[in-house]
Amino acid sequence: MEFTFVVGSQLSLEDLGIDLFVIYPNPANHQLTISNKSGLTIEEIRLYNAAGQLVYDQVPELYQDQTLDVSIYANGLYYLVLNVEGTYAKTKVMIKH
Repeated sequence: MEFTFVVGSQLSLEDLGIDLFVIYPNPANHQLTISNKSGLTIEEIRLYNAAGQLVYDQVPELYQDQTLDVSIYANGLYYLVLNVEGTYAKTKVMIKH
């Protein structure tokens, strides 16, 4: 099954720069941390399950590391999508309790 996360420009987090964002731990158990080392503004954080359903959507506080509580989500593959100053970047994360 294929689906589209967002309309417009979409890159992998690696395309934005390997050291700009650190997502850890992966696989995540209870928390997933997004460390923003870029100085760029993350305007929105979205998390989609493997079926393409939006399960998390947040406008983060500026320039701070973000911690997501993933303990409520089922084990499996998820797609983390960040809106970074109008450019959407995605990466895969695993949740494993």
